[in-house]
Amino acid sequence: REEVWGKLFNNAVTLFNQKKYKKAEEQFKLCLIVHPNQIENYRALVDVYRQNGNDDLALKAVITGLNIDSQDSYLNMTKADFSIQNNDLDSARELYLRAIEFSDDPGPIKIKLLNIYIELGENKLAIDFADGLLDQYPNEPDIYYNVGIVYQRLATEIYDDNLNAFNN
Repeated sequence: REEVWGKLFNNAVTLFNQKKYKKAEEQFKLCLIVHPNQIENYRALVDVYRQNGNDDLALKAVITGLNIDSQDSYLNMTKADFSIQNNDLDSARELYLRAIEFSDDPGPIKIKLLNIYIELGENKLAIDFADGLLDQYPNEPDIYYNVGIVYQRLATEIYDDNLNAFNN
């Protein structure tokens, strides 16, 4: 069973890498039949469904995969991405935190979480979080950019508050 699944899966990955997404999708579906509890099937199906422009099936694969392994970092992160598309930033925050908890390389997920803090207007939390990120990833320009946005917002708030106080 494992050997058959491995051959099918590797063939599907090759098709995916060749941008033959429909054929890859068919192969990944066969992988599901052979080994329905293999979490890699769901991760791969998410990617191929998204490449085929079918976000509904991708989200369904995320949910099914998380029912098999609720600690899968990639599926939690992807579900958070879908939450953002649906303007559910609170769910996205919780899912990114969960994804970070189980990730071997949480840096990119942490940057996404920083964006959520900024979008939610949690400026103090965003600054503190970004400070920790800069210690871990000092060469990551996106973090500096996002910190700049937060400080610009804070400066604008202070300016507006002082202008209003001055005018009243």
